Amino acid sequence: MALKGSIHEAPLPDIIQMLSMAKKTGILRVTDNEKLARIYFSEGTLVGADMVNRENRIGDMLKSAGIITEQDLNEVLNIQKETGEILGNILIEMGKVDEKIIKKYLKKQIKETLFNLFGWKKGDFNFEPNEIVPEKGIRVKIKPEDILLEAARLVDELSVVEMPEYDKVVLKTEKVPEKLSKNVKKLYALVDNESTLEEIVDKSGMDEYKVLENIAELVKQGFIKKGPKKEEVQKEKDKISEHQNLGLAFLQMEMYEEAKREFNSILEISPNDVIARFYTGIIFFRLGNYNKAIEHLKNIIKGGFNSPALYNNLGVFYEIIGDYTQSIQILTEGKDKFPDNPYILMNLAISYFKTDNMEQSITFFDGAIKIKQNLTPCYFYWAIILLRKGETEHALNMLLKGAVYNPPYPQYYNNLGKIYELSGEYDKAEEMYKKAEEINPKYEWAIKNLGEFYYKNTFYDSALEELKKLVEIGKVDGNVYFKLGNIYIKNGDKDAALKMWEEALKLEPGNLILKRNIEILKYGKTE
Repeated sequence: MALKGSIHEAPLPDIIQMLSMAKKTGILRVTDNEKLARIYFSEGTLVGADMVNRENRIGDMLKSAGIITEQDLNEVLNIQKETGEILGNILIEMGKVDEKIIKKYLKKQIKETLFNLFGWKKGDFNFEPNEIVPEKGIRVKIKPEDILLEAARLVDELSVVEMPEYDKVVLKTEKVPEKLSKNVKKLYALVDNESTLEEIVDKSGMDEYKVLENIAELVKQGFIKKGPKKEEVQKEKDKISEHQNLGLAFLQMEMYEEAKREFNSILEISPNDVIARFYTGIIFFRLGNYNKAIEHLKNIIKGGFNSPALYNNLGVFYEIIGDYTQSIQILTEGKDKFPDNPYILMNLAISYFKTDNMEQSITFFDGAIKIKQNLTPCYFYWAIILLRKGETEHALNMLLKGAVYNPPYPQYYNNLGKIYELSGEYDKAEEMYKKAEEINPKYEWAIKNLGEFYYKNTFYDSALEELKKLVEIGKVDGNVYFKLGNIYIKNGDKDAALKMWEEALKLEPGNLILKRNIEILKYGKTE
């Protein structure tokens, strides 16, 4: 007589125990309208169990355990398609595994299928007695009570946590674990906010019940949670992509509040979205909130995500706030993980430069250029090191090597101009200062150097034009006002000269030359 019912009214463990005690033979089918599982009985003993949508599970288990390779599995599956033969039989005939191994993993498959079924919240069962149990393939026998006792314990443990369902995506929470055991850490790494619990089980290569125990522990500690179905995740991904594109566009236009709003919208959907968290850190940096920027990037690395951009930017943030010890430490960690990343090597060299460790600095500049030749900051800083050593010609050659790549930095051409000026090549010095000013019309050092260059070489009208630019941009000191006053005197404009010298005196109240010049202009004599 057939046995039918709902697993909500008659739990599966009770049905299995009843069929075992009655020494029934037949097939128990369980379905939740989306999945179908079959449990095979022979005189009350379990001889098989599978799920229709996981029928190659034993092949996956053997591959995950390293017993067969991906190539072996694909070869066996192709043979199976042609012949219809049982996968285990094919593996034995090919000499890939022996019968003892197949039996071990068949038992494991039965066990895992039952653990999976015991987690179902709804569904219907139908047992057909005396239905022919497939004889094909290797047979195993398992006493149901051996599994039921262990299942009862596991079900009891899982009942106190809100476990993810097999067909639902598992999500990481904002809470990041600091220390996990090896197996739990492996599982946590598999939680990518896209994989279902079933996919995580398959990828893990671990016993399914062990996976469930460890997943339950991660849920209890608040590190992961159950998510939606995969289709809903795709909709979320589309929304995230839209916010991300807008956020990057706003960031590029330096509309930081608007960019932050878009990335925050992503984090509301997916709190652990690495890209959104990374760019939020970049925004804090651009807004001058360096500590917040550092905290963001450190938390991403702490969460187990590694990329060259993370280490590189975090190292630069530390370097900007003057914490060179941390900068060198972070960039060294990045170098060890990504030894061929030229940007990490370059910024590590800059941090060493700022700690006056010139030998290390040159080593890493050289390493960065060998990987990527057009890293013009390497040539820039290397030239400064050479200048400090008094090697002016070598420094000039170094800057000229980098200039081939047309660096978009006014500082680069300003330094070139300074070296040309020191070398007596005045036409080239003027050209370089002008190029620096062309790149950034408000770059004070190029304006100042060009103004003083003209002043020293008695091109007073040109000097006046440059030095007035410093006044306009508010980058002026007493010496600039002093020189402006001198130029106005030479041009016969005493009122303008007096005004400039008085401004200079405000900045340098103890300057006796200024006091004397002002007295002469005002009264025609000195005290």
